[in-house]
Amino acid sequence: EKAVALDAGYAAAHAQAAIGFGLLATYAGQLTPDELARQDAHVGAALRLDPALGEAHAAKGMLFDRVKDNMQAGESYRRAVELSPNYASGLQWYGEHLMYSVGEPEAALPMFARAAAVDPLSPQVRSEYIFSLAASGREDEALAMNATLLSQHPDFAAGYGSRATILESRG
Repeated sequence: EKAVALDAGYAAAHAQAAIGFGLLATYAGQLTPDELARQDAHVGAALRLDPALGEAHAAKGMLFDRVKDNMQAGESYRRAVELSPNYASGLQWYGEHLMYSVGEPEAALPMFARAAAVDPLSPQVRSEYIFSLAASGREDEALAMNATLLSQHPDFAAGYGSRATILESRG
């Protein structure tokens, strides 16, 4: 929001502010009514200023995911990926939407694979990819990728959680 204050006509600043609110809701819980209004306003401003900004469409997808409108969320994420095919976070969020909201882990695999190719150092992208592999019945591949992830990021707690979940599903 500081960037928006410096240049209210900068669409990317509005998109990132909206994304920030979306991530805040994901990791810290419900947004206040004021925060929800600010997120909505930033998405609207970003899209008005630059309708071809992939990040703005990804932010819009987050809004639709929040209200459980899977069709609109999917369309927004699809558009984000079309406009910004190298935006790893957008690819990741689209994959998460397909996996968790729509229940299609196999459809999510190409999104996570592309996100991991674009941002190979992100443990979060690989962690989501691992879950999608396991949910698609590719547990051996998921465990191998998880072992690599943990060797490269031994302090990444979510990696241990995903490994435990996969092993628990195997009994």
